[in-house]
Parts: sequence; C-alpha cells; structure tokens
Amino acid sequence: MKKLFIVFLLMAAALSITSCGSAGETQTPEEGEEQVQIGNPLRESDKKEIQKLTGASFNMPSKFDNISYYVIENSGLHSIGQAGFEYNDAYYTFRVMKSTLLDDISGMYYNWTETKECEIEGLSGEMRSFESESECACTILLFDSENEILYSLSSSDRQAFQDIEKCFEIILKQ
Repeated sequence: MKKLFIVFLLMAAALSITSCGSAGETQTPEEGEEQVQIGNPLRESDKKEIQKLTGASFNMPSKFDNISYYVIENSGLHSIGQAGFEYNDAYYTFRVMKSTLLDDISGMYYNWTETKECEIEGLSGEMRSFESESECACTILLFDSENEILYSLSSSDRQAFQDIEKCFEIILKQ
C-alpha cells in the first residue's frame, strides 16, 4: 500500500510540473480581459525637435551618410535624441539627453572589457570597449556639466574602434 501511495504522489508531482505550461504555447486574453501592449518609445524625429527637447546642437556633419533622427521617450526622465549614421564604413549611434551626471545612455549592454577616462573638445567622460572573437562594441560617454547635457556615441562595427574618437570630435565641432 505504501508503494502504491508513493507512486501516486510521484505521478501527481509529475503531472503538476508538466501542467504549468509548455514551450511555444501562447496565452490569449479571455473574454472581458484587456490585452496590455507596451508602446515603442523610439519614434522618428528631426534635428530641430531634438534640439528643442535636449537643448543640444544636433547638426550632423555632411560627411556622414544615411543619417536618421529619432527621439526615445523616457517616462519620468528627459527624452533622448538619437541620430544613426554611417562614417568610414561603420554604423554609429549618437545620443544626447539633458542630465546632471555622467550616465550610460548608449543602449549597449556589455560586460565592458576596457574602460578609460577620455576628454574630447573640452568634455570629459569615459570610453568603454568590448571585444571577443565574434563581436565587438565601443562607446564614448561625455558630460557637459555647464549645460547639463550627456552625450553618447557608440558602434558595434570593428572599424569604429579606430575612428570613434575622431568621429565624436567631428560631431562636437559642428
């Protein structure tokens, strides 16, 4: 009898584990329930709107190709202005936000293998990089304490490792 009881308990435990859900199963709201959707905070924009939202000059140099402008809406925080562009065979993302401190707004989430302090056009900050056999990423974060503006320039193209500081200088001189 005890063996039968133990077998029954094991079967009940196995059944309860497998009935919790299965991979690939989609749940749909039942009648009367609302489906919640999270909106994409990234929307197309232009440099005039970004300048108005961030207080930063947002003139991209004519030597950059395929420039696209976006705003990232941050609930409870300042909006982030973003420009994506190509320069010397690498794709870059430039971001700007009103801020009172140096923070990472690059949107790149790596375990950075190297971090060093840097200064470009009188602004100080950090350069971070990550490199493995299969992927790489680099970002420069600069803070303008006088105007309370945070800048970020990042790329995941190997070519950018050589040009990212020069590219940032070109942007800040505009």
